[in-house]
This record gives sequence, C-alpha cells and structure tokens, in this order.
Amino acid sequence: STLRYYVTDSSANRILRFNQTQFYTFNGVPDLQIGDGGTSCTDTSLSTPWATALTPSGLSRLYVADQDHDRVVYYNSPNSLTIGAPASGVLGQPDLFTCSSAGMLNTPFGLTFDPNLALWVNSANSHILSRIPYGATIQDLQLDLTAYESVGYGGPINCDSQGTL
Repeated sequence: STLRYYVTDSSANRILRFNQTQFYTFNGVPDLQIGDGGTSCTDTSLSTPWATALTPSGLSRLYVADQDHDRVVYYNSPNSLTIGAPASGVLGQPDLFTCSSAGMLNTPFGLTFDPNLALWVNSANSHILSRIPYGATIQDLQLDLTAYESVGYGGPINCDSQGTL
C-alpha cells in the first residue's frame, strides 16, 4: 500500500492528500482534495479545518477538526476516498448538515488519540477538552480548561503511549 500524507489547508477550506512520491516532489500535486472549498454546512464541505488525526491502519479512519462548523467529521477508509466523497460521520453535531456553536464542540482546534483509541478534542472557544470513545458519538469526559487561560488553550494536543495528554 502507498504511504499517504494529509495536509490541512485551512484558508482554502480543504484537506489535501498526497502519496509519498508526490509529497517529496517539488510542486507535487495532491491526488485528492477533501472539502469542496466552500463554507456551507454539508457532508462535503469544511470551514477552516484545523487538525487531522488518523486511526491506526487497521481501523482506517481520518478525523478532521472542522473548526468554523463546530464539529469533527470523519472519513472511513481515507486512502480509498475519491473526489467529492462525503464525510462518513460527524461528532459534535446531530448530523452532517447542522453547524451550530450550541453543539458539543465549539471551535475544535486540536485532535489526538489516547492508547484506548478515544479521540480527545480541544475546543478553543468553550475552553473544554473532550474525550470521545472510539465508535461513540458523544463525549464521556470533559475537562474544563477555563482556570488555565493564562497558560493558553485551544492549541494542538498530543497523547503519549502511556495516555498522558
């Protein structure tokens, strides 16, 4: 199988996929664009996508923090996606056609997985770190970061192999 790279292009509202050869070639051309470049709230649009996270290859799912739509969308079998493919599902909103800051996520900014494959989402505007178990659509844990505003919030997050954020 070909190694793929997923690059967030927030200003153009899209994710670009490159294979290994294209990625290391000057002016390489992506083999796929995810997101239609618009900002409407649909199953094919992204609005300021900020972060991506890939599950291990056996599970094969790409998660995208769709920041200005206040949601995380995911794509099953991302290496097999074709142009115009809709998202497979959504976290933080009731469906792929709803984009409201009143939902579970408010400006998702950072994504990471813990060793149990729970997805951690850092929501910049709500100052909340949410844990969503793999296969679930709602969080099972929220950490309020409001008290830590002086040290910053809303940035990238990482989890080590021991589960430390």
